[in-house]
Amino acid sequence: MACNILFDYNASTGYTVAGVLQEIYVQGTAINCESVKITITCGGVTLPPAIVTVNPNHPYMWYHIFKNIPPPCQCNSQFSIKVECADGKEKCINDDHKEKHDLQCTLKIGALTCPPINWNIGAIGYCQNGKRSVSVSATIQGTGSYSAELRDITNNLLDTQTGPGPLTLAFSESYQGGTTQKFTLILLKPAGCAGGAQTLAIPSCEPPKQEVPTGKGEWGMVPTSTGKIEEPKTHPGPFEKKPTPEKPGPITKKSNKCGSMVWIVGALLSLAASLTALTLAWYLCIPGSVPPAWVWATVAGVGIAAGIATATWYILCALVPACECPTKCDWLQIGMMVAMASATILAWLSSCCPTWLIAAGFGAAYIAALAGWIAACKPSTCHVLAAQLAAIVSGAAPAIAYIIWMPQMAACGSILVNSVVATVGAILAASTAASCAAASKSP
Repeated sequence: MACNILFDYNASTGYTVAGVLQEIYVQGTAINCESVKITITCGGVTLPPAIVTVNPNHPYMWYHIFKNIPPPCQCNSQFSIKVECADGKEKCINDDHKEKHDLQCTLKIGALTCPPINWNIGAIGYCQNGKRSVSVSATIQGTGSYSAELRDITNNLLDTQTGPGPLTLAFSESYQGGTTQKFTLILLKPAGCAGGAQTLAIPSCEPPKQEVPTGKGEWGMVPTSTGKIEEPKTHPGPFEKKPTPEKPGPITKKSNKCGSMVWIVGALLSLAASLTALTLAWYLCIPGSVPPAWVWATVAGVGIAAGIATATWYILCALVPACECPTKCDWLQIGMMVAMASATILAWLSSCCPTWLIAAGFGAAYIAALAGWIAACKPSTCHVLAAQLAAIVSGAAPAIAYIIWMPQMAACGSILVNSVVATVGAILAASTAASCAAASKSP
């Protein structure tokens, strides 16, 4: 009798754990074949093949469980399976090895299901004695029975709750301005779940420094007890010679005719950071797929362009008197833009790579840079909104659009993050237009 191999689609399934595909079970029969080689292609990625022994007593059944499923392979996606005789005696293969099958999934029996956690940060209060009030809550979303603790950066217990979900833990406290606080939710039940953490940068309470104008002798301007600047009450007598006022010299303060450079450098650095994260995710998180040389060349080209723009800015400010060199405020704005774009793209990549914690770190850096920029530099509302809109447009949005053309990365895009980015971008665009229009009409 000739070799004959069949794949039993109805007996095959994918197993999920906490909503994530973890295993794929396949089975079938093989006649006149002692062992088979099984190869699965799912989501455009071919899993490492497996060689299993055929059970001649049951009746000629073979089966295997594939583990370590790559992110592009998802439930309800299509897959193909090739089963070949591997005993070296005869050559045969399943007739439907070129067909596409729908990957149906089910929850693995006994698997741990961890609930999602949603954080909510209330409005940060005004400074009082160097501190600002903060309200933080964490909600365990689910229908099970939970027990949890909320702790601060020094492991102090802030709240504890036990009961059915959704379950919310919350607290309010005052913290020193200019510090960074971290809040951790520890899930005691069900045991084995990671819980969650949230980092928050508290804006500084230090007021901006004000310079008091000074002069020489009785002609100088002096501050009064009320803080106002007044001329001294004494005046020269009738026989005293009044000093000849000095002619004002040329104004040497540089204007801001290179102000557009902060937008150019910020946009290029945001785009370079986003493309670097995307390309590294492609290289590290998709097995069997390597980015082509032109993709690396694109990343390098954008990085070189950002470096050239930065160097050009410093050269111009050194050679052109009307061009101001980069200031602390400029670099705070650029850092805020880069951190915002990086946090967005790393969150978008979470479907392929475990990048949520890194995205949270960049999110904390974004909040710190934004708070520091506003506190130290007092930019206008129009300026703040425009910088955040530029970070979305020049960093995250072009990178997401660019990667859609790469089939290998198509499954990486988080639909949730796409929706959030689109919504935030639309709100920022409308708010920026309204704020800047109002600012232009003000005297």
